Amino acid sequence: MSPDINRDHLSSFGTSAVRIGSGYYVGDWKNKKRHGYGKYIDDDGDLYAGFWKNDKPCGKGAIFYPEGDTHIGYWKNGDKHGKGRYIEEDGSWFDGIWHQGHLIESGKWSWDIDLQ
Repeated sequence: MSPDINRDHLSSFGTSAVRIGSGYYVGDWKNKKRHGYGKYIDDDGDLYAGFWKNDKPCGKGAIFYPEGDTHIGYWKNGDKHGKGRYIEEDGSWFDGIWHQGHLIESGKWSWDIDLQ
């Protein structure tokens, strides 16, 4: 994948690998926009794998951060939106509900505690 590849070579729909912004996208597209299933990794190492609509994460997806944390859940207009689970690098996790990228309700928590 070359950094100078852009969306101009894309036609109406298909699957391709392109440089977009500060990263690379590999996946489905429609009308020169990310649409369908795809993966995007930015230059900081954040990797989103999931569904896209109109060039934004939308539907089921997961983001994997380079330090080891992961968020698995639903997305809308590029933001975490709806039910999701945040898993920390040490294996602890919590379930919550997000609205437009903000955690608005947390439910179950799980973490390992050494009681010895």
